[in-house]
Amino acid sequence: MASTQTYNNIKYTARLQNGGSYRSSGSYGQGGARLSQQTIEQTYHVHAEPLGTEEPHDTNEHIVGCLYNLLPVTMKSVYYDSDSGLVNPYALCTSKSINRNKDNPWLFEAKCTFQTKSLETENCTVQGSTLATPTDISPEVTVSVGSTSRVLYQDLDTGEQSFMYPEIDVRYTNPVQTDVPNLTLTINQYEAAVSYAQILERSYVTNSSAYGGFAAGMWRCIVKNVSDVDVQVSETTTFNWARVTYEVSLSQDGYYDNGSFVNSGWAHQVPLIAPKYKDGSGDVVPFLHPSGEPKMGFITSSGTEKTGANNFPDYILHRKYRTANFSSFLQA
Repeated sequence: MASTQTYNNIKYTARLQNGGSYRSSGSYGQGGARLSQQTIEQTYHVHAEPLGTEEPHDTNEHIVGCLYNLLPVTMKSVYYDSDSGLVNPYALCTSKSINRNKDNPWLFEAKCTFQTKSLETENCTVQGSTLATPTDISPEVTVSVGSTSRVLYQDLDTGEQSFMYPEIDVRYTNPVQTDVPNLTLTINQYEAAVSYAQILERSYVTNSSAYGGFAAGMWRCIVKNVSDVDVQVSETTTFNWARVTYEVSLSQDGYYDNGSFVNSGWAHQVPLIAPKYKDGSGDVVPFLHPSGEPKMGFITSSGTEKTGANNFPDYILHRKYRTANFSSFLQA
């Protein structure tokens, strides 16, 4: 099928040619993760027709390449086949080359290459006529796992304190640390539009209710990228939608309370270890060694000395991120 556009009194007609190519390749990434990338190539013949006294020098490859209503736009247009009506919403035009015919200066050949980013598996095309809203396009989700370090005050096997030398109440110079696993979801999805205000509202926020099988406060969302994308679904209909990339990370951070792990998620933990405490008279006094030297000790949230099993501290938790309803904008 053909499309036309007029520029500077020259009518351009583009026709999609047979003989394009399709290539899908896969590999293994870090940790054996599956990676797949698709490359699709299309070729157009563009015929320029002067509507007046225009000469061949009145047009050139640059002009043809910038006829955005005629040919795909680099890094904006997704793959669309006008003959079959098929669309690949995750294959973006990554390159376009225009060559003039040596024998006919009014004829140009345009080659367009479309590529997907590294997907987990091959993502095939859909019938364009079935796409009416951004949510008709399934989100693309990739999973990765990292870690953060956390100080241990209690040995995980014995339950004994693991932050200071026994008997002399002197803290280790280098604290014992453990690695806390963090699960990260990278979600690519289409939306009708996303404003700057919405980008800010959805960034550095934690889930206000359960999400992905975990309680409120366990996930943090950041908007990583927003792209303006043209999704052509028919000869006469092109949607200008936003392709949004979210990074949603699960925090398994927490602390041990009498041998039981308490998951604090993205809340900031402050161990109640201080140089002073509040005595029975309400006076604030220092912790002292028998020799009279100052030391650190455990306190309660009310400031009094923590007594009893003193192998681990209590904690104060501070919420440091705003909350948001993830289901109001995430499609996965």
